Amino acid sequence: MFKVAIIGPIVSVERIQSVIKDFPSRLSFTSFIYESAIETIEIVKSQYDAFDYFLFSGPIPYDLATRAGVASDKFFSIVLLETGFYKALLNVTHQVKRPIERLSIDIINNSNIADASLSQLNTSVQQVFVETFDAAVDCWTLYEHHIHLWEAGKIDAVLTCYPNIMDALKEKGIPCDWISTTKLAIQHALETIDNHAEISYLKQSQIGVCMIHIDNLLYEDPTKLSYDIQFTTLKLNEELLLLSREMNGSL
Repeated sequence: MFKVAIIGPIVSVERIQSVIKDFPSRLSFTSFIYESAIETIEIVKSQYDAFDYFLFSGPIPYDLATRAGVASDKFFSIVLLETGFYKALLNVTHQVKRPIERLSIDIINNSNIADASLSQLNTSVQQVFVETFDAAVDCWTLYEHHIHLWEAGKIDAVLTCYPNIMDALKEKGIPCDWISTTKLAIQHALETIDNHAEISYLKQSQIGVCMIHIDNLLYEDPTKLSYDIQFTTLKLNEELLLLSREMNGSL
């Protein structure tokens, strides 16, 4: 079994776990739940050698993991799709129970999901305040940003990347929803990891056999044959060792 570490906030991890139940594979999963996304760096550092792959609940923990100072070739992230944005917009519109004209959005600075999604919709939204942030941000500064816009009467609702910010804003009576990943995106990420695991398994288990026949009738002096065979064997071993190194195999 290949071991996969799942890293994210509790609501995201629980959603991933619900998809895993119906996902038959060669993978075993262990969840690491954080209170603050910045904890991702220490989780990755301390668990890096214990797991074959890491699955991050979204772009925020994935971005932070790449700053842990370790190779990222076994990192996988659940992609934030436009459907996740549309779902959040639909949910918050249902909360308001009228068309939304002014919207505040926070989004990680390496994503254009908000612009890409809104540009494809014919909606009532006329004014959008987009606050981009670095993955290492103190998320409560985003909370203060949304509160300021709401109290100034500039917005009708909020879309946020943080479920705890959503909960806090709702407690203030502010219509808000969470821009989250979808089950389809989770399924795709799991399939990608499973495919990598299968390739790794095949690399470790495949056996190649090479047979060479040397016609000794081609040699006028048979005494030279044994030396040539040894030289040829050494040359073949060199080539096969180089190939094994490229394929992470053995000889």
